[in-house]
Amino acid sequence: MIGDKINYYRRQRKMTQEDLAQGICSISYLSKVENNKMEPSEEILSLLLRRLDIDIPLENKQTLRVLTEAIFHWYEVLREQDMKAADNQYAGLKSKVKNSTNIEIKLTFAVVEFRYFLLKQDFKQAQNLAEFLHQYQDDLPPKLAYYYHSFNSIYFYLQHDYPQALKCCNKAIDLGSLIAEKIEPEVYYQAALIYSRLAKTPLAMSLAEKALYSFTETGNIKKCISCQIIIGVCLNRLEQPEEARIKFTKALHLARELNFITAQAYLYHNIGMLHSSLHNKPAAIDCFSTSYEIKINHHIKSYLNTVYHLAQEFSSMQENDRALEWIAKGLSNCEKLPADRKDFLMLCILKYQILGDVEQLVHFIHNEAIPFFKKSNLWLQECECNEILGDFYSKAHHYKKSSYYFSESNRLRKMNTI
Repeated sequence: MIGDKINYYRRQRKMTQEDLAQGICSISYLSKVENNKMEPSEEILSLLLRRLDIDIPLENKQTLRVLTEAIFHWYEVLREQDMKAADNQYAGLKSKVKNSTNIEIKLTFAVVEFRYFLLKQDFKQAQNLAEFLHQYQDDLPPKLAYYYHSFNSIYFYLQHDYPQALKCCNKAIDLGSLIAEKIEPEVYYQAALIYSRLAKTPLAMSLAEKALYSFTETGNIKKCISCQIIIGVCLNRLEQPEEARIKFTKALHLARELNFITAQAYLYHNIGMLHSSLHNKPAAIDCFSTSYEIKINHHIKSYLNTVYHLAQEFSSMQENDRALEWIAKGLSNCEKLPADRKDFLMLCILKYQILGDVEQLVHFIHNEAIPFFKKSNLWLQECECNEILGDFYSKAHHYKKSSYYFSESNRLRKMNTI
């Protein structure tokens, strides 16, 4: 309806109702038009469209159907993560949508475009779309709302806002059930990832198994491997190392066979974690080293996390020189390769601990680490920092401060694990 179109273009141009109505009609008149409670006169409609700098031709149903199908075909390409094909389709599709005046077409494209920029890790564009779509979230038809909330879950997950990511994911699952759509396994996989980050291990494993079943049915091997990784991590946390080893080994065999490089990097890292939990340090170091080489050679952002665990292994063996060599090697790569800020901070903390530079350690945790972890909702890392500070102040006989930081750690753990 014409009111929907006026409302859409006004918001897109970041105009208030007062901006648009000034000198043309009253704000209450415009509000009634935008809410489809009245049709504007031809003269007022012409003036409003001129101020919005738009021309609204009619589009037939066949044109709209074909364009909608093209957008969802593009989405299927994105699901396969074939970014070359997705990039090739993007410009032409964007041009067609730009020329359309149908609001649902524009919103459908914006929702799928949101997923596109998340896959490309273009967070600036993704944020712009997130802010734009937020205005319309209550007006989206159920199917489109289902996709919006599932992609919004990924958006918040990538910002480490796991509670908000889970809230969006659950909304998507509820909407999928409501509209009798088959909920995509990607949504269950996303929920499993979030629960894993929130240390809700049984839920994470259950949802990963549910996603794995669906991905197996459709033959999506790459996603099957990703699910096996989550399940293996959960089994290791549940102190079932042999079952975890079987999952990781099968997944690694597939990843090598199909040359899935990123999956191999994560699998070697997690097999290293498994060996570490079993106190098999040489095997852990070997796996972490292999994971690091793959991550560095293929610019995988989590390479500092692997360096952190390598350094920990050497430090636990009293080989602090080797640990510091690895830390220096990892940090030197930050100058040329992007790295996760969380991993950078944790590696610096480990460096100060190994060096025994207590003054620098405490200063760094207070001024760099804790503010970032608080802002990013990284409660596990914040807990670790609080415990380090609690231990430091206890040894310095500042028992009130020590008690505060240990209490903060306990509060965070209870709040996030119950």
